[in-house]
Formats: sequence, C-alpha cells, structure tokens
Amino acid sequence: MAKYIIKKLILLIITLIITSFVIFLIFELVPGDPVLDKLGTRATPESVEALRIQYGLNRPFIVRYLSFIKGVVTLDFGTSYTYGINVSTLLREKLVINFFLSLISIAFVILVSIPLGIYTAKHTGGFLDRVLSVLNQSSMSIPSFVLGLFVTFFFGMVLKWFRPGGYVSYKANFLAFIFFMIFPALSLALPKIAMCMRLLKSNILEEAGKDYAMSAYARGNDTTSLLYRHVLKNAAMPTITFIGMIAADMICAGIVIEQVFSIPGLGQMLINSIMTRDYPVVEAEVMMIAVFIMVISFITDIIHACLDPRVRVF
Repeated sequence: MAKYIIKKLILLIITLIITSFVIFLIFELVPGDPVLDKLGTRATPESVEALRIQYGLNRPFIVRYLSFIKGVVTLDFGTSYTYGINVSTLLREKLVINFFLSLISIAFVILVSIPLGIYTAKHTGGFLDRVLSVLNQSSMSIPSFVLGLFVTFFFGMVLKWFRPGGYVSYKANFLAFIFFMIFPALSLALPKIAMCMRLLKSNILEEAGKDYAMSAYARGNDTTSLLYRHVLKNAAMPTITFIGMIAADMICAGIVIEQVFSIPGLGQMLINSIMTRDYPVVEAEVMMIAVFIMVISFITDIIHACLDPRVRVF
C-alpha cells in the first residue's frame, strides 16, 4: 500500500508541474497587455515601462514561471493588478465560501443518493422506484443554473425560507451563512444525486447477478444479508470513483451557481479578473482549482485501493 501511495504522489507532483506550466503558458500567449489595459493607450512609454518593471513583466518567461511555481509552493501569488493587494489575501475568503458550498453539496449527494440507490435496487420495479426514475431523468436533463432559478423561486419567493440575493458573510453570522448556502448547494447537488443514485442501483443489480452473489444466496443468505455482506462493497467501487469526480466538478459548477444566488465567491472574482486581465489572480485561481481537482482524485484513488486490494497491483 505504501508503494502504491508513493507512486500516486509522484504522479500527482508530475501532473501538477505540467499543469502549472500549461496554465502559465496559456496566459502568456493570450492577446492583450495588462499594463496598457491599466494605464490606457495614451500612457507614455516611460510610465508603461515603469509599471511593467513593477509587475515583473520585463523578466524572461522562465524566470517568471519559476517565480509562479515558488508562489504555488509558498501560497504567495504576488500582487493583484486590479486590487493592488496580495492575491493570497483575496483568495482566502473566496476559498472558504466555495469550500462550504462544495462540502454541503457533496453531503447532499452522499446522504441522499446512497440510501435511495440501495432502496431502489432492493425494490426494483416498485412504485417509488418508478417515481424516482422519472425524477432522475428530469433532474439530469436540467442544467444546475436552471435548477438554481427554480430553487430560488420555490424556496425563496414562495416558501420564503431565505431571501434571494441575501448572501450573509460567514464572518458576520456563520449559522446564517451555512443556512443560505444550503440552497445553492441543493441546486448543485440535485443532478449529481440522480446520477449517483442511478449508478449505484445499476451496479448493485449487476453485482447481484454474478456467480459469487448467487452462490452466497444459495448458501442461505437472505436478500439483505447478501446485499450488505457481499454485493454492496463491490458495487460501491464505481460509485466512490464517481463521487470523487463530482466532488472535483463541484468547484467548477459552483462558478455558475454563484451568479444565480449572488454569492461573492471564486466565480465572480475569476470573471472580473479575466475581464480586467488581472493575470496573477486568474493564474492563482485556476491553479488552485486544478490542485483541488487533483487532490480529490488522489484521495479517491487511495480510498479505492483500500477497498479493493487488486488496484494496488497496477
């Protein structure tokens, strides 16, 4: 197991290095000059050169890339061109917002989809199974931002459980912040719940039809015992992988949901920074998202290896 973890760590580090280079190179090749955007086209050559030196844009590409790598390691991404303050300070508060948004969404997915997936697998063809199948198809076919509009209308304007657009900072009132984040998290989670539940159900039914399961049933195991002792562990493998994938996807999908619920998270800052060519902020944010996705994938692989020793062979 230790050898497997070391291999995965080395692969993670190599992937991060390649990703960081691609991210930095892309923004190097993007047309436009952040200095001219800030000073305007009528700026004197002297002022343009002075600001270019201040931003460090006069240095060679490889020097700036190594400086970027150092910033990733030390979490010091330099100074924002637009806000004039440290990028890490800007990201810190936004990361907290998106962390809780993703965490609550994943909690919804796990707590709802797994019990329902097991139940519908045990009662395939039943009334609740048919109803949930229709709801699954509907929720999977509707984009998250449309579900966000529906959640805002139904829970905010009809039931009045929260005030649409009434975001509360976690610094001002943490409990009110968590309560408000439940609704955008629900919008993010609904399509993923449907996908995860359907995947788990199909995996359970597939595993239940295999020879080892039939043999266990023939030895006197009832349906419940067969499910929890033999089938569920094997059926859960693809589901765990899928949950890891959607956990990584939540941080990206949340960017759109932020706009629907007026949440001042990473999404708003990313869009504003792209429009103003604030490259230190954009590069840092994209890199942080990439790191988050890779770490989630790494954790998923380790969990998978713990549950299935065969994975460690590869």
